[in-house]
Amino acid sequence: MEQSFTYAQFRQAFARKFQLVAGKRVGQPVVLSTDSAGTHFFWEAADGTRNYGVISDLAWGTAAETLGADGLATTLLARNERAFLYVLAGTTWSRVTNIAALDALGASQRGIPVMTLPEIYNGATFDRLRTPNVFKTADASAAGNTTVWTPAAGKKFRLMKLLLSIDGTATLAVAGSELITFNDSGTAIGVGFRVALAAAAVTSDTDVVIPYDMGNGYLSSAADNLLQINLGTALNAGNIRVSVMGTEE
Repeated sequence: MEQSFTYAQFRQAFARKFQLVAGKRVGQPVVLSTDSAGTHFFWEAADGTRNYGVISDLAWGTAAETLGADGLATTLLARNERAFLYVLAGTTWSRVTNIAALDALGASQRGIPVMTLPEIYNGATFDRLRTPNVFKTADASAAGNTTVWTPAAGKKFRLMKLLLSIDGTATLAVAGSELITFNDSGTAIGVGFRVALAAAAVTSDTDVVIPYDMGNGYLSSAADNLLQINLGTALNAGNIRVSVMGTEE
């Protein structure tokens, strides 16, 4: 049969109750379980008798917690022990509260968002990893620069991937090779391709497609610079389509 204790009575009764008998520690309470009736435990007397008790006010909680002004619990029940996250706000620490909505999560899905920022090594320093969210396309046929990407005012373009598509009707006035490069408002960025073109169209079945992945990409040297495709020689017919993707920063 269990003896009933309040938590205060338990602390008083067992604060100094244990003793050593034949090298064995007796009177030391051992917790068995916790349920709605309380926390159950036992202790052994000096003669080896095992006694059982229950701490009636340390139960598996069923009542609602007491909440503070920030919506977090100030009175915790036995099953609800938890850790709180604090952040330094200048010179003092503030407890992080629940976020009601983030990325389409509703109030019923409250939680503290945890953000990680993956970084990759560029040979000298670490850069934050990007993913493309800006997509542009343009056709080029004239010699010189054709603008592909005009970033928003005050922004730099970051070119991360591109796809060249040279249709089978593309020709030069004189058969030869077409040099295709990319410029940052007139300055070469070091990306170029050379494609052999005939003076007469073959068929549309001979389209040439060139994909190019630039990893974390090339960031333009200044805000408001244009990304341009440059053809070394004007096409006599057909066109070269370029699709680019990246970010604006």
